[in-house]
Amino acid sequence: FLQATQKLVAEFPKEPDAYALNADALMKTFESRPTPENRKALEGAIASLCRVDPNHYYCLSKPAYLMGREGDSRGAVSRLSEILRRQDLAPAARSYVLGLRGQAQRIAGDTDAALADLEEAVRISPMRAGLLWKLGETLRSVGRYEEALLRIRQAAAVNPSNPIIQSTLGLTLANLNRAEEGLKPSARACELSHSQPLCAGYAIALLRTGHTQQAG
Repeated sequence: FLQATQKLVAEFPKEPDAYALNADALMKTFESRPTPENRKALEGAIASLCRVDPNHYYCLSKPAYLMGREGDSRGAVSRLSEILRRQDLAPAARSYVLGLRGQAQRIAGDTDAALADLEEAVRISPMRAGLLWKLGETLRSVGRYEEALLRIRQAAAVNPSNPIIQSTLGLTLANLNRAEEGLKPSARACELSHSQPLCAGYAIALLRTGHTQQAG
């Protein structure tokens, strides 16, 4: 996907959305491997987009996203709120920024505001797996497990190959005392990611359900 977006930028050097797609791909790379090199690449992509279109919602929202990652969640909420006051945001852009603000609201400890933002974002863009997952995970964090399960299952239906979504599905089923049922998505998360944390999560799930030999 990253190579495809880089090709788009090369072929359409004056098209802001090509740069936005490239920045989004680099953001996902940075989220999975938050190294200084990946951050520098992401910042470079955002800067390139801002040179082409300084008013593009992605150009305006990504610095806020980075603020939130670095602990200034309230600063991120404030900046994202400024963007949401714009009258020229397309529905997809609005749902995207709402998702970022919802995430920042949750980190800031304002769960009610986070849920309001994420529910509105999902109403606007009901087929975006990332938004569905964020809403489900926020519901799970406040113990609303049945509602969380619905949203996370929807996210998994839209994007079944996302290991984080599969892992969260397994955890949510365990929260509902359906740990045996949760083994399948937990195994899938490990298989898809080959990451130590998700595979360790699967091993723990096996131990908790009595599958000690498999866990070893």
